[in-house]
Amino acid sequence: MPLFFRKRKPSEEARKRLEYQMCLAKEAGADDILDISKCELSEIPFGAFATCKVLQKKVLIVHTNHLTSLIPKSCSLLSLITIKVLDLHDNQLAALPEDIGQLAALQVLNVERNQLTYLPCSIGNLTQLQTLNVKDNRLKELPDTLGELRSLRTLDICENEIQRLPQMLAHVRTLETLSLDASSMVFPPPEVCGAGTEAIQQFLCKESGLEYYPPSQYLLPVLERDGAETSQDSPDGPTARFSREEVEWQQILLASMPLAVQDTCHALGSVKKSGRHTSAPAARWLSQIPATSHTHTFRHTLERLWVPFQLQ
Repeated sequence: MPLFFRKRKPSEEARKRLEYQMCLAKEAGADDILDISKCELSEIPFGAFATCKVLQKKVLIVHTNHLTSLIPKSCSLLSLITIKVLDLHDNQLAALPEDIGQLAALQVLNVERNQLTYLPCSIGNLTQLQTLNVKDNRLKELPDTLGELRSLRTLDICENEIQRLPQMLAHVRTLETLSLDASSMVFPPPEVCGAGTEAIQQFLCKESGLEYYPPSQYLLPVLERDGAETSQDSPDGPTARFSREEVEWQQILLASMPLAVQDTCHALGSVKKSGRHTSAPAARWLSQIPATSHTHTFRHTLERLWVPFQLQ
């Protein structure tokens, strides 16, 4: 038996795809996306980190490769400091960097179908994170620091070995969708988990001695009142500062989207500002977005971006 194994070299087709995608990302007028998926990579090349750092890329797509770690020894996580969407699904990651919390701008993290056995505690520092997908890994528990993800809207922990949710998850007041394997749960009990996200959050709030408030109260945009103050519903409830931050991250996320998605958002915003009320769902505009590899990730996020608009 050999003492070490030589890394499998990418095929000629994969190598050409990587070269093309790297050149595409560096072209004048290129968008904020670096897509090096399906390149048969065993590690992310140094050039990709340099490109993200120098060109301040906002979206890094590296799914369907052979990655066993996110950061090679010669690279720094801080090179990805501007990344808002990180797609790593379908790899062989055994762990995320312990300092993953340094990616303060991160809003979408997809590590579905990897081999993660735990999540680092620093993940709680990702205060802008809206979507966390850890489906189909080897997780047995979740860190209490998930309760610090005050912008989290979607959490998918299906197909793991998790039986208990951290009670601190009650503090994530923005959580709209929690996907899990209800029949495997011990805390909360299966009957609660089977009743859906609202029932789970109500249970966790009761266990923590907190009053439950629906996510809609924490996701409403700033009310346009001259000189009026925003009310507070509870000690940890919505505040004027939270509302301002909500608008700011919406604007940042919009700027990182492809043009087709931006046009859709502006169309929604125009109707909203005009004061007209409509019963047409936001899906009417979403259906106009081209179904490309660059927009499928945003389509899911956009459905939640205009929740207040849909509630009018």
